[in-house]
Amino acid sequence: MLANIVVNTLINASVYALLGLGFSLTFGVARIINLTHTAFYMLAAYIIFSSVSTLGLNAIVGILLSILLVG
Repeated sequence: MLANIVVNTLINASVYALLGLGFSLTFGVARIINLTHTAFYMLAAYIIFSSVSTLGLNAIVGILLSILLVG
C-alpha cells in the first residue's frame, strides 16, 4: 500500500512539474500568461476516460489514442 502511495505521488508531482515548466517557459519567452496547457491536459484526460469507460478500450490504447488526437 505504501508503494502505491509513493508511485501515485510521484506521478502527480511529475504531471504538476511538467505543467509548471510549460507555464514558466511560455511566460519567460512570450511574457504572456497562456493557459492552453491546462486545456490540452483536460482534453487528453477526457479522451482517456471516455475511451476506457465508454468504448471499453485498454488504458494503454486510450493513452495512445489521446496522444494521437491531442498531439
